[in-house]
Amino acid sequence: MAKSSKLSKLAASRLAVTTTVTSSAAIHGAQIADALHAKLFPDGPVKSDLTHKFIAALGGLLDRAALEVQEADLAHAAELLDDEEPRQRRDDAHAQLVATLLGQRETLGALYGSATVRAYGLSEALPEPSVELLQRGRAVVALYRKQPIAAKPLRKGLTVRTEALIDELEPPIALLDAALEDVQTESREAQLSQERKAQAAAAWQNSYQGVTYAFYGLYLLAGRKDLADRIEPTARRRAGLPEVEDDPQPTPVAPGEPDPTSPDPTER
Repeated sequence: MAKSSKLSKLAASRLAVTTTVTSSAAIHGAQIADALHAKLFPDGPVKSDLTHKFIAALGGLLDRAALEVQEADLAHAAELLDDEEPRQRRDDAHAQLVATLLGQRETLGALYGSATVRAYGLSEALPEPSVELLQRGRAVVALYRKQPIAAKPLRKGLTVRTEALIDELEPPIALLDAALEDVQTESREAQLSQERKAQAAAAWQNSYQGVTYAFYGLYLLAGRKDLADRIEPTARRRAGLPEVEDDPQPTPVAPGEPDPTSPDPTER
């Protein structure tokens, strides 16, 4: 990809919220496993390594959900950056076709008068949407092919053949057609990457709440309310927004940049 993309603030916030839980599990999970195992299996003979594996598996589940959030977010950002080049090519091709059509309007008007301009569909204002402009250009070419210029020139010795006008008009039509196709392809790809991003966010929310509530309860069962309180799934955290303790050094929001505490409009 020509340009690098960066993680969105909302995705970064979700990762910060995730880290609070997974770091706690990595540091304290093994410490509470034995005490927790004794309460879960007071009569034995289940081995304590099963409880250790269960705690590690819970943390791993949330880690994977967070990784997918990160990868999907970066992929969507990169896809949006990729859209810039084909859109610029579309705009350039649009401008070139407009200039060609206007130039032919002036030429026909100067050599043959307004009636000839109208006969080839060039008297009306050119449409702004690129798709409609492309259709107009093709319609003009079709009229050139259907009816060669029959009017007498207003100035002796100066004429123009419709074949020459077609040769001039077809290249910018082809350029705009190809550029529009590329834009449509990029739009479809951006839609797919947006869907992946939304699915990752939804999956993360389910995993975050399930895993965090599980650890919250396990900490309480192990007699570590202090650890449970540190990872409590508050309303902000469930929404993917960090509490102060999740992000000790929050990045200042630059002027004009979306506030990470605001909902992501692309996920509505």
